[in-house]
Amino acid sequence: MISDFDRAGEDAWLIGLFYDFERLGLSGLSTFVNYAQSDTPNSGPIASPDQDELDITVDYRFKAPALDGLWLRLRWGQLNQRGAGASDRTDTRVILNYERPVF
Repeated sequence: MISDFDRAGEDAWLIGLFYDFERLGLSGLSTFVNYAQSDTPNSGPIASPDQDELDITVDYRFKAPALDGLWLRLRWGQLNQRGAGASDRTDTRVILNYERPVF
């Protein structure tokens, strides 16, 4: 969500989890969590801070017929960097989507 983990010389991995709350009687509510971590060279022209990022997304798709196609997305992400030039960041987003067929 914050970093794309494709810097020069970067080795990265990501793990994610998704859950749909319909089984608990909460139709339309789902969430996913992603965690990524990377290492980069510590010296030389492509040296940069190592980093890890945790992202949490919660989606709610409205079920009322009058609100068909409307869904709310809440996102939170935290990027932590280690090493020279490190800068930690936190990002929070609220997104309202409305889907409608074009044709």
